[in-house]
Amino acid sequence: MMSAIDDARTLVQDIVVPDLKALSARVDALDTSMKQRFDAVDKLSEARYDLLMLRMEAGFAAIDAKFTAAASASDAKFAASDARMAAGFAAMEARFAASDVRFETLVQNLNMNRRLELLESGGSAAAQPREERHAKSA
Repeated sequence: MMSAIDDARTLVQDIVVPDLKALSARVDALDTSMKQRFDAVDKLSEARYDLLMLRMEAGFAAIDAKFTAAASASDAKFAASDARMAAGFAAMEARFAASDVRFETLVQNLNMNRRLELLESGGSAAAQPREERHAKSA
């Protein structure tokens, strides 16, 4: 019986062991191949990620440039508008000042005319109430 077991063992070693070694070699080769593929996929993914990030950064830079240009244009328009408004206000102030001068001149002229009337009528402006002065002249 011992010889049958030895024969079976020898048979298993002769038939099964080479197949196991071949399977082990194939598994090792498959493992190496898969590692290479995963490494290639990782490199490709990193390259795509880097490219995507570059595109996004370029897009953000373009958006920033457009925003900055629009903000500068708006600031220039506001500055021009402020300058026009300041010039308009200055012109309006000058017109008001000229109107004030004309008004003061008119008031002074009216007072002079009234004084002349009072002098011609022989009365004093301070002594007569307004109603009396108007009643006498009418």
